[in-house]
Amino acid sequence: MKKILLPILLLFSFSPAHALLLHQESFEQAPGGTYTLTTAFDDGGFDYFNRYAVPDNGNAARDDFQTGWDGGFGIQAQDIDGDGGSRIGAIGLTGINVAGFTGLQVTISLGALNSEPAFNNFEQADGDGIKIFVRLDGGADTLIGQFAPPATNGNSGDLYLDTDFNAVGDAARLSIALSDFTFLIPSVGSILDVRVELTSTDSFESLAVDNVRIDSVPEPAMLALLGFGLAFI
Repeated sequence: MKKILLPILLLFSFSPAHALLLHQESFEQAPGGTYTLTTAFDDGGFDYFNRYAVPDNGNAARDDFQTGWDGGFGIQAQDIDGDGGSRIGAIGLTGINVAGFTGLQVTISLGALNSEPAFNNFEQADGDGIKIFVRLDGGADTLIGQFAPPATNGNSGDLYLDTDFNAVGDAARLSIALSDFTFLIPSVGSILDVRVELTSTDSFESLAVDNVRIDSVPEPAMLALLGFGLAFI
């Protein structure tokens, strides 16, 4: 009986519905250890990019994001260049060991403030939005995910998934309830770096990031061979 059950259990554990988790970052620790924040700051008001306890009900600029967090901390940003600095805040995860794994993907929880009735928040002309890059073995950066305003209302509005990377959102919309989005990594290697770039150039353009996961989803053919071989152990 054990020879029959063993391959079935292994196939179930490594099936696409049960991807193998290789790395997870929920920002429960301060930056500088397992991740970095480039240009992190907080002016005490409506301009900020940093790690915060969540939900952050102590600041009226950050209390919109109430659901979808993993753990007690997350990254939030708004008007990143409001005090004269860079308009882009970057979250970096480096040195993730992915050697020997295939079917790599990045899953990340994201949120953005929805438009108020009287105006649209994010502006395409300012580059507002979110970009997710990966780098393998110190090579070139590869853009694997992007969120941008739609091609309506003068290319301003809420942030939507940009499926063809043309800086115009055309798919799922981000909201104040953080949601998971998964992006495939198009190649394999040994050491993976992930960078999430947040661009916010004005008030009421708040962004939220949490729970970055690196998974490996084995190919079905390999799973079949694994199960077939184990059946004869």
